[in-house]
Amino acid sequence: MTPVFPAAGSMKPTRAIVWSSRHGIGWAVAGALVGLMDALLAITRPGTESLQWPVVAATLTLDVTLHILLGAVLGLALGRGAVLAATGFWSRWCRLTPRTRRWVAGLSGVAAGAGLALAWAAIGQWIEWDAVDWRLPLLALSLPIVGLAASELPDRSRQLIVALGLLVIGGVTGANLWSNGAQSTGDAAARLGQSAASGQWLVIAARGALDGDGDGFPGGLCAGDCDCDDDALEVHPGAAEVADNGVDEDCDGQDLSHAATLLFAQLMEPETPEEDAVVAATPPPEPFEMEVAEVDLAWLPTELGRIYSSEPLIPFDAFQGPPAATGPPNMLFITIDTLRADHLGFHGYSRATSPNLDRLAERCAIFDQARATGSQTRFSVPPMVTGKYFTEIARTEGLWPRILDEEVTVAEQLDEGGYHTAAFHSISYLRAMYGFSQGFDHYDSSVLFERPNSRFKPTSDYVTDKALAYVDGEAFAKQTDEDPFFLWVYYSDPHSPYIFHRGFPSFGPWMKDVYDNEVAYTDHHVGRLLAGLEARGLLDDTLIVLTSDHGEGLDEAEDHGHRYHGPNLHDEVVRVPLMVCGAGVVPRRVSTSVSLIDLAPTFVDIAGLDPSPSHRGVSLDPWLRGRDPAHPPVFFEKHKDSALPQKGMVLWPHKVILKMPYNQVKIYDLVRDPRERFDLAEDLAAPLRSRLVGLLNHWANEVLEVRDPLRVQTAQAP
Repeated sequence: MTPVFPAAGSMKPTRAIVWSSRHGIGWAVAGALVGLMDALLAITRPGTESLQWPVVAATLTLDVTLHILLGAVLGLALGRGAVLAATGFWSRWCRLTPRTRRWVAGLSGVAAGAGLALAWAAIGQWIEWDAVDWRLPLLALSLPIVGLAASELPDRSRQLIVALGLLVIGGVTGANLWSNGAQSTGDAAARLGQSAASGQWLVIAARGALDGDGDGFPGGLCAGDCDCDDDALEVHPGAAEVADNGVDEDCDGQDLSHAATLLFAQLMEPETPEEDAVVAATPPPEPFEMEVAEVDLAWLPTELGRIYSSEPLIPFDAFQGPPAATGPPNMLFITIDTLRADHLGFHGYSRATSPNLDRLAERCAIFDQARATGSQTRFSVPPMVTGKYFTEIARTEGLWPRILDEEVTVAEQLDEGGYHTAAFHSISYLRAMYGFSQGFDHYDSSVLFERPNSRFKPTSDYVTDKALAYVDGEAFAKQTDEDPFFLWVYYSDPHSPYIFHRGFPSFGPWMKDVYDNEVAYTDHHVGRLLAGLEARGLLDDTLIVLTSDHGEGLDEAEDHGHRYHGPNLHDEVVRVPLMVCGAGVVPRRVSTSVSLIDLAPTFVDIAGLDPSPSHRGVSLDPWLRGRDPAHPPVFFEKHKDSALPQKGMVLWPHKVILKMPYNQVKIYDLVRDPRERFDLAEDLAAPLRSRLVGLLNHWANEVLEVRDPLRVQTAQAP
């Protein structure tokens, strides 16, 4: 019987070369098949907009070509070694008796089962299995398997013809697309970089290999859509555009005009008191209609409903939203991490996730169109406390940047203005070492040490207990005897990995269901905090501000092909709840589009302090008192280089998203299309499109005072 594999060390040099070539060709064939599967998964991923045929063809061609090259390289480098290793194993396995083989296989199966059982016992309850992306490991596993199988095809000449044919077809088609369809290839590269499994890594590698001027934008990959001048370091998508200099630095097809500067100045100019009457008489923009569902808890089983009766909802017996006090009010700032606005009852959600917040909303100004300054905590929380956009903040480099001492936080301003400041946090990034403790008299993140690996444990109960215990202490009573207080309480439980909380509503077994259970759990403990403060008489003259740092993708089909947060700037991630209650606030629904960058100037304004010239936002006080002035455009950004840096803007009713590496622009009408399903970038009238894109580019290039991070090694937040 002829052995399947040649014996180790039995091949002559010429045969070894032929044998390695066979595997290079075989793995190239495997790469073509894997690339085809990868591209099909990328272009059919749920939640992404439909693609035109040229983009589909370019995506298939680019992914297949890159995988052919990868397979050929891996086959030449690893193919012979893999065969020889398999030969050695096969020889030893063949020497064993059948009984011994059965024992070895059985023991291996028992060991593997025991390992899986232990792994499940350790982490099984924290894994959202329906959110696991199995594409990359399956594709990675299929490449060597198919490659080795293709290497053993009986007709080697036919195998060679097939492989060479694929290479020729891929090269010719790719050359044709690069020369005649740069836009399609640019869209294809962007699609693979966002949605493909293995393709995104190959695109990143290709970007580095085909970048002529080293600016990070590869003109050789997709011509002008990636870099309109691959010999000029200062010219690339996302470069700082200089107005009216005759050079298209950011490769958007036109030079930035000073008309955008004038428009921006006009939109950002604060209104004078004389204009208030005109603004008040002007009807506000068409709001996004949302029906607020009645929250009915009658359907809950008794054992679940008891959580709402054993401890009463916020009673509001004393807290009736009193008129503004003569002095600065107390301030309670509640932040709930990863909280989607549309998963709360007062924003129209049908599930009973937020009974306490729904009751609180009856006494609040509700901002229906509030947006975070970014899609992740690092892009949204630092702007909340500094009043500056993330890229403007003095910070260290790294995944979790530290805010430098030269920045003045809102807590520092309030502390200097006579406030007693205290904070209670439950996420690693808000530890004192990252600079968020600046200006606080008391800063508590002890839950991170009391409950190690707190991401996998509930913390809302602890945060509420610590905050109430602190206000019962002598230090708090002594400090607030004459001075107002500013309390920042940060809840993290809705953040993934999601934990099911027994005794709270169970909506089902899937990712979205467990997330809603987390929201209900957090709502309960926020209710405990508010009820406890009210029972102590601390809400009578207190401004309550409740918001989130960002939302969450929960369903690929509904949320633009992504789960969790960070990859994009769509509204499931950047639209957040924002309610402000008490201390003279007029309870109402506000349809004006606002930003969390407005929080720092709002706190400073309501405290009666001088406004900071570094604050980018505007005070929300006029809206809290019942007026409806115009608001500047709302901007947000995502600065993560490895996942397509993006800038975004809402100029009601339009929303613009600019994906910088490939100069992709998406425009949505939030009134007609609140779920952002229909990209209007190619359908809008040219003057309106130019106005919107020019305004966003002007903000990104001429308004933002971008700072390079300080190169200091910092610990990474887990």
